Order: sequence, then structure tokens, then C-alpha cells
Amino acid sequence: MPHDLSPPQVSFLETYLNYKPANAPATRDIPSPGTVAKRSYLIARWKKMQIEIEAETDALASAVETLVVIEDPSEIRAGVTAALRRLIDDILTTVSDAVDTSINDGDPKYRAVAKAASAGRASVGSDPLLRALSENTLMAGGGFAAAILRGLDDIEAKLTA
Repeated sequence: MPHDLSPPQVSFLETYLNYKPANAPATRDIPSPGTVAKRSYLIARWKKMQIEIEAETDALASAVETLVVIEDPSEIRAGVTAALRRLIDDILTTVSDAVDTSINDGDPKYRAVAKAASAGRASVGSDPLLRALSENTLMAGGGFAAAILRGLDDIEAKLTA
């Protein structure tokens, strides 16, 4: 006999009462508004961090241009960007995976994100390129690491709140 249950009612029966009504319409997981907001924030903050790193890269290229005649300054920008891409992509992947883990585990405190942010900070602190950029004498290069660390701090604070 068919039933007149709505998808949310079927979902309730299946999820909380472990009962699947016969001929029930298929249910789908609908992310909570908080989950969507956190995922959106992660994407937006990551884009902002990339803009901050681009500004640092431009400053480095300009500093080099004042000391050395460079035919194509975009080569410096491309080289720094490519060199940092691995680290940044690794951190983003780790944090994104942690968001998925927290969502899948039903962890509203996003503990996996806090752990991933901590690992990201350790990666920033031990990365030879970021260390070299910080210690270079062409310009104050600590902004590269600072941009990544600010991004991680903001993401952790927003997602684990």
C-alpha cells in the first residue's frame, strides 16, 4: 500500500528509527545551512589568501626589478607561484579533507579541521622556500608565510566556532 510520507518524514524514519517504509521515495542527504556556510567560507577565505600571496609575489618581483634588469618580470612571479603551489595545494587538500571528515563524522566542532590547521602551520614553519623568502635581503619576505598562517587561523576560528 503506498504511503503519503514526505521525503523529510521518510528520512526521519530511516535515520532515527531505522525503518524504511515500503515503496518509500528515495531520500538524499541535504547539507545543513551551517555546513554550506562553512564550506563557502573556506572557499572565500582561501581565495583571499591567494590574493595576499599574489601581492607578496608582486612585491618580490618589483624588488628584484629594482636591482636587476629583468626582461620578463612575470617569470619571477610564475616561478614563485609554481614553487608555492605545492605547499598551498597540500594544505588546502588537507583542510578540505578535514572538513569532509568532520561533516561525515557529524562533528559540529570540526575537530579534524583544527588538527589540519595545526599540521598546516607546522608545514609553513618547516617549508624551506618560505624560510628562504622570509630570510631574503631583497625585501621583507615574511608576508608569504604570514598570509598562509592568517588564512589557516581564520579558517580554523570560523569553522571550529
